[in-house]
Amino acid sequence: MAGGALAGLLALPLHADDLVHYKGLIPAAKVFAACAEAGAAGCAYPLFVVAHEPAADRPGLDLITPDLTVLPRALASRAQTIAAEAGTRCSLPRLTAELRAAAGAARTLPAGRGLVTGAAAPVAPCLLRSSPLVPQEDVLFLIWQTGPQGGRVQGWLTCTRMGGVARSCELNLTPAPPDCPVELSVTGLAAIAAPELLAHLGEVVARLAERATSTGSCFAAHLYRDGGEIDATARAQLYLLAGDGNG
Repeated sequence: MAGGALAGLLALPLHADDLVHYKGLIPAAKVFAACAEAGAAGCAYPLFVVAHEPAADRPGLDLITPDLTVLPRALASRAQTIAAEAGTRCSLPRLTAELRAAAGAARTLPAGRGLVTGAAAPVAPCLLRSSPLVPQEDVLFLIWQTGPQGGRVQGWLTCTRMGGVARSCELNLTPAPPDCPVELSVTGLAAIAAPELLAHLGEVVARLAERATSTGSCFAAHLYRDGGEIDATARAQLYLLAGDGNG
């Protein structure tokens, strides 16, 4: 399908309990600067973008353990659910200790830049739900709000590997309500684009927000004006993803 047709394609809302502001397909070349170059590898794919308000039945912050309120509600609820399951490798005390350390680091950085951390053990078992029936490995990156008033996770990127080969990634951005009660989800993201996305987070988010109608000013005001800073664990994971090709 031609790029112009992709950019103009709008779909119906996903669920009745979601207020969807925008839903459509965007060519990768419209979002990633490197993809605009002639002959760039790994760019012949569309991004599936949805900007919406959270579902009404998602657990509220009053139901979340206080130590987990630095996470978006979706991740905090997932961690609590996994930790309560028999035989889980998730330890909430170890998870909260890791989150406190990362939150402290995020507050030392200039506001508006963002900090990207890789979710390794002991964090990953609490935030990644795996199935023994599906031979895949998920890699999670947490995107932190920076500055003295920051220290909260404002988004996350999940990439999937199967048989050691990187397949695809999904980006979720969740600015804190009530200032920006809209979530932005991007699926269909080629794994080869993950390093560029996190290295140029501000630019990529701005390009996505421009195409998400009225939500653009909301994201522009809250997310990563100067891009993201990537920690050592995340850099190692990104190196592996980029080295595996685009799947």
